[in-house]
Amino acid sequence: MSYSAGPKPSPPDHLRVQCVRVLPRLQLIPEFRRWLPISSQTTSLLRKSQHTAYNTLWHCFYLGAPLCVLLDLLGSPSSANVYEDLDLDNIQIEQERMMKSFISRVRLMETQGKLPYGEVLREEDLFKGTHQGFAKVLRTVDRLLGALQATFPGLYVLPAGSAIIRTDHIEELIDSERAHVDLLRKMKESAEILSQTYKSEGMTMECLAMYLERLLLYHGHILFHLDKTFSSPRLQEDWSNVFALNQDTLQTTASSAQRSYCVHYLTALDFLENKQFHASAPTMTYIQLLLDHLSEPLYRISDHHRLLQLILDLTIPTDCDSYDSICLSLHKTSDMIDQIDEIGLQLRTVKSAESLQSRIKSWDEVDPEQLEILVLDDYLLADATSGLTHSVFLYESMLLCCQDIASDRSHVDGAPRSFSARYPIAKWELGPALSRNQPLDILFKVPTNLFKSVRRVSAGAIEIDWFEHDIFHTHSFTALFAGQCDQWYIALQQLVSQTDSVDLHQVVPDVAIPSDDDGLGGRRTTYPRPWSLIGRKGPRSNSSSMIRQEHYEYGLPQSPNALPSLFYGLHDIALRSPSPSRLSAKTVFLQDMHENGMLDQLSSLPPPGSITINSRSNTDHLLDLTGKIMREGKHPCAHGGFADVWKCMWRQDSGDCKVAIKVLRARTDDPEIEAKMHKRLRRELHVWKRLNHENVLPLFGTVSDFGNYTAFVCPWFESGSVRKYLERCSCAFSLVDCLQLLCEVAAGLSYLHSFGVIHGDLTGVSHLCQVI
Repeated sequence: MSYSAGPKPSPPDHLRVQCVRVLPRLQLIPEFRRWLPISSQTTSLLRKSQHTAYNTLWHCFYLGAPLCVLLDLLGSPSSANVYEDLDLDNIQIEQERMMKSFISRVRLMETQGKLPYGEVLREEDLFKGTHQGFAKVLRTVDRLLGALQATFPGLYVLPAGSAIIRTDHIEELIDSERAHVDLLRKMKESAEILSQTYKSEGMTMECLAMYLERLLLYHGHILFHLDKTFSSPRLQEDWSNVFALNQDTLQTTASSAQRSYCVHYLTALDFLENKQFHASAPTMTYIQLLLDHLSEPLYRISDHHRLLQLILDLTIPTDCDSYDSICLSLHKTSDMIDQIDEIGLQLRTVKSAESLQSRIKSWDEVDPEQLEILVLDDYLLADATSGLTHSVFLYESMLLCCQDIASDRSHVDGAPRSFSARYPIAKWELGPALSRNQPLDILFKVPTNLFKSVRRVSAGAIEIDWFEHDIFHTHSFTALFAGQCDQWYIALQQLVSQTDSVDLHQVVPDVAIPSDDDGLGGRRTTYPRPWSLIGRKGPRSNSSSMIRQEHYEYGLPQSPNALPSLFYGLHDIALRSPSPSRLSAKTVFLQDMHENGMLDQLSSLPPPGSITINSRSNTDHLLDLTGKIMREGKHPCAHGGFADVWKCMWRQDSGDCKVAIKVLRARTDDPEIEAKMHKRLRRELHVWKRLNHENVLPLFGTVSDFGNYTAFVCPWFESGSVRKYLERCSCAFSLVDCLQLLCEVAAGLSYLHSFGVIHGDLTGVSHLCQVI
């Protein structure tokens, strides 16, 4: 199957709306939320535009496993063979297998009546990257969410105190909207007065007054319905009505006014700045009010988007109509921001070409008309000691670094330009470098296609590397203001060539992502692993080493760590010896995991917390004991499903030592199966040799003369398994001994869980004990 390198661009509006509806719901599910940072990181590397719900969901579903997380929550059984023999070198194969499993499990749940029937889903619907196919995947996910919401109480989890915080955000929206309406009214009156004062000098102020009047009508509508909706607690929240999404005439008028205002923004700014030094005192009052607040109508759209996002993040989607109305309002404001930004970028680029042609005398074979879009212009510090600054212009095709030319006049036209120091600089706003008219001289220029890397060397400094004429260059810029360095770093990253291709191995972290989430509703938490495997199982479901389990809180009654505290108290535990009873338990965690294919997925994991691994974790220190082990007896002393255990003697200079040898039995002459068996053995060895805990059976080394496969050398326990010992000595086993044995078993299991290893066969036979 051919795979799409990314989502198909320009999705239709109905598909984008569906994504905006689905993504916020998935973000409220703790088990699914952990996959979203991975997909967002992928999206940020693959795309140069802002993140959208469409792109985030596509990259998330493309991993495969996040889709199966929803089925796990719904109680769908998973096929065990999907998780065996994982090929970590071919991620696409594993993604395809996960998608096949997802489709088959969906069909099974439809047959069982646990999921409403829907259209037939195929693998190519996701992997081909078509809009039609992805819409089918989204509709399937929507059906799953509907079934989950009906059968899973507490599916959506909000942080503590979310209701109060949400009310605060709504009050902030109402108060700021009321202040904005008052400001628009004052700006409209000032523009009307100035249009009469400068009537003979064009229609700049008259057009500005007309746009402000239309915006005032729209924002007045928003304020009226916000007051009406939230002054009556019984009234249902209808955000579509608040933002006039169901009133086509008003919505069209407001959208047109916003776009027109953006088109005339720079023209109005020039007009007002030219008049401020020649106006009378009464007129100057109106000019100054407009200069101070001219950008506010454009910034207000971003304020709406920010507050709506905060409100949505704290809303439970129990009332689908109300919840969807917030999503739709957020989608419309996002669309308007994109339109305003696109218009602003084009106008700012035209303005820069006109300005720089008059300010820069020598272009050195650079055509200012061919520089493409102006991404950013700013002042950046060149020398922290002297405070010398450079004017830097970042175009999509070239970076220009310029210095001011000394002149008797500070500005060409004698009027100092004002500029906003508000970071990040909006795409329709002139930056500090363009806001002045000082003559410039080009210090150096770098085509952006020569960029090799960009680094943030400190909180306020960035370094850029590039190759030009087979010479390696590096230049450092230092920011002047808070937020300035952030915006420059992001802008430069999007133009660096090395981010154009993405390796999924590099994008998806190899270890679990830490979480500071406290609002998990008491549910278990799980973390995604690097190769698209299931992220959650229920507390009593079949164990699977595909799941990375998190440590429980120490004080939770169901936590293994809490067992000692229930009987002794935390203070007493610290004072007791590690082995107060006559027995010490050893968890034989690999007894049956090999046969069940439980270790196939394990990769290199760093030790969490305070757990350390001794020198046995180094491959060079794992002993090859071939020829030093003497077998005792003619037959194995224990048998497993695929392995035998022999009692042997390890001959050493310091004395003999009894050991147990685990030997795999040969079962087939099939070369493919043989290769898989060897592969599993290597993985089991890779994991076992790195573990070091007093309640986990240690690995002494390996031998190669006990059959066709490498055999493992472990300590020999005379007391045998816990089950055998209890059968022989149950009468001498006190309650304290039982509790201590449970605590030691739990300690060994907790250590294994901290490395993402799950035992898989927790029985009395798989635990050994020894008399102390």
